[in-house]
Amino acid sequence: LAHSSPTQLEDWRACQRKWGYRRRRHLFPVPDNVWAAFGQRAHVIRENWLRHATWTEEIAASKEGQCVAAGIEFWPRPGEALGVEIEIDKLDLLGDGVPWTFKIDDIARPTHAYDLGDLKTIGRIQYRKTEAELEAEED
Repeated sequence: LAHSSPTQLEDWRACQRKWGYRRRRHLFPVPDNVWAAFGQRAHVIRENWLRHATWTEEIAASKEGQCVAAGIEFWPRPGEALGVEIEIDKLDLLGDGVPWTFKIDDIARPTHAYDLGDLKTIGRIQYRKTEAELEAEED
């Protein structure tokens, strides 16, 4: 790998073909996915909320807006994030010589610790993870 990221490793472990489709599009062209487009729109809505408190009736009525609104109580208030869409480019994060690149959706410091935000969207609700499954991943 020329560089890596947490998402790339997750894709590789889940399915090497999925990794190839996402990371080597010139070798494995795939049509755009409606769910990926949904996630991109939701990220833009969230970013505009955190940066500028942009929220309209049109956004609230959209499925993407409803997805974003579902977690809004857990995020920093608009203007309070220390950074939004922060790109990290670390030459040797794990000491193995592999450069890492990734984005942090937001970073805030509500207490003495930092909170890192990473918005995840899901297009098919039947595939969502339960709170117990998410907690088990943290262990």
